[in-house]
Amino acid sequence: MEKQREKWLDSLKGLGIILVVLSHCFPPQEELTNYLYSFHIPLFFFISGYLVSNQSISQKFSVYFNKRCKRLIMPYFGYGLFTYLVWLVIGRNFGVNKELAVAPLKPLLGLFYGNGFDNYLVFNIAIWFLPALFSALILYYWVRRTFQNRFIIFGVIILSLLVGYLDSKYLKFRLPWGINISLIAIFFLHLGYLSKALFIKYWQEKTLSSIELGLFFLVLGYFGQDMNSGVSFNSHSYGNIFYFILAASSSIFAYAILTKQILDNRVMQFLGKNSLKILALHILSFSFISAFIKFGLGGDFLTFKASTIGRFTYFVASIALLSLYSIIINQLSMKNRLFSRLSVIIKSSKNDKTSSEK
Repeated sequence: MEKQREKWLDSLKGLGIILVVLSHCFPPQEELTNYLYSFHIPLFFFISGYLVSNQSISQKFSVYFNKRCKRLIMPYFGYGLFTYLVWLVIGRNFGVNKELAVAPLKPLLGLFYGNGFDNYLVFNIAIWFLPALFSALILYYWVRRTFQNRFIIFGVIILSLLVGYLDSKYLKFRLPWGINISLIAIFFLHLGYLSKALFIKYWQEKTLSSIELGLFFLVLGYFGQDMNSGVSFNSHSYGNIFYFILAASSSIFAYAILTKQILDNRVMQFLGKNSLKILALHILSFSFISAFIKFGLGGDFLTFKASTIGRFTYFVASIALLSLYSIIINQLSMKNRLFSRLSVIIKSSKNDKTSSEK
């Protein structure tokens, strides 16, 4: 029996991808980006953990592994190779990419290395998240299958969190496919998994006002990150571990509660269902917007992008372009599936007719 989809989670993913795109429109180390970076990546790990079922953990490793490859690694290499070729032919010859002067082979190797630091994914830095999530899900599967007692599982995950934090502080070597990051990420995967039962019970009982509770966590998350020194999952940097966990967890709960109550709508659900496409292509969309400003309007896109109006323009235009792209791709996919089904029906009818004639 197929489980009913919790549509509000799509809205939460929609909010998350909006915040990811917005954070990439503003320079790092500003107040807004520091705040968004404190929780928007943990939010996606949390959602992934929320969606992890006991049935999936009980699957054979080969089945579990293949499903994660299909959902994460195939899109990673597909979008990665496409955006690398665009960068190789066009992107590296203009703007900031031209100034960086990255050797063509390094990003290609970076695609297999699976880490976004030091210009290894200069052509599309945002896709570092996909192999990191894959590694975290594999590690989480291993922990859940190896240990049965829930207290031992929690202890192992806390140990992984501490090891990952010490690794970020003292070890400079980055393992492929975000394995270093996965040591931190499985904490939020498990937080999402544990929160599912709590959320379902809370939605049913509502012993506290949802809006007030959401606002409480919102304030707690903001002040938690304000006391921290800055977070960047891609850079494997988390500041103070206590403030990091406090800020990320509080903000996650805040936006989960507020999304369920006031932001769950068809627009947000649409963005959530297409969040992978938006994640994989929003950096490229910035280049298209810059090209339009420079060659279409004859303007200085660097000056425009540095202004507050320019940054929000890039944000809105990117979301609009990628929403249109998603609509077109989804429609084409629906038509292709319909055509495939009709072909099967026609073929089956012909076979039945042939059998009856015999």
